[in-house]
Amino acid sequence: MSFPETVEDINEPVFLLAGGRDPVWDSGIMAANIAKTRADVGLVTETLIFEHAGHGLSGPPQNPKSASSTQVKAATWPALLAFLSVIFNIESKKTPRKAGRSLVKRQFCY
Repeated sequence: MSFPETVEDINEPVFLLAGGRDPVWDSGIMAANIAKTRADVGLVTETLIFEHAGHGLSGPPQNPKSASSTQVKAATWPALLAFLSVIFNIESKKTPRKAGRSLVKRQFCY
C-alpha cells in the first residue's frame, strides 16, 4: 500500500476544517494553502476556515469547551454531513462531483 506524498496525489474529495487562531499549528494558513494547491490541479476540496477559532473544531456540538466552540461546531457538523452526502450521493441522488470542480472555500468569523 502506498500513501500520497503530496495533496495533489489525493485523488478524492477532501474536507478541510481550520481555525485562524490555532495555537497548536497554523491550520488556517495550511488549509488555505492545501485548498489552493488542490484547486490549481482541479481537485474537489471543501474548506472551512474559522478566522477567530482555535484548535479542536471538529465533532458534533455536544460538550463544547466554550461558547465560540459551540458556534463553530454547530456550523461545521452540518457542513461535514452535507459534504459527505454530496460525495457519497446520499439521499439527494444527485450526480457525484467530479474532479475539476472545487467546492466553495468558506471563511467564518466567530
